Amino acid sequence: MLSGPNNPNPQQWSSLAPIYTGKFEVPTLRNVDMRPRPDFVKAYMHNGYLKSLSEVVHFYNTSQALPRCAQGSAGEKVSCWPPPETPANLNTLIGNLGLTSQDESDIVAFLQTLTDRFATTPASPLENSPKLDTSASRRRPN
Repeated sequence: MLSGPNNPNPQQWSSLAPIYTGKFEVPTLRNVDMRPRPDFVKAYMHNGYLKSLSEVVHFYNTSQALPRCAQGSAGEKVSCWPPPETPANLNTLIGNLGLTSQDESDIVAFLQTLTDRFATTPASPLENSPKLDTSASRRRPN
């Protein structure tokens, strides 16, 4: 329910929406490289645009230092970047860090140490799933 005793009327809070355009709460870095199987391709950033930790680190290192190019261009994510989706959120404090390729690789290696592999994934999510018993004999008496 959008409005009620604990929520303001939508007309009251909708005026605040523009200041949050393009802003996202970010998750922890714990298990940042966790994947259900080695060949699984992860999707990073709010829209899944970057597909590896290497791409993420390279983005934060070079997104303001390299020229702009259209999405899908040759060299995209390597020697050029598409323009930001929301230019008002452009952060020029990052994106021109001056890291070497080795520095980027070292950061990726560090990020991978944050994956503890604690969670396990069954071979198939449907195999070995407990069966739900809905029979009346299993219900608790009131």
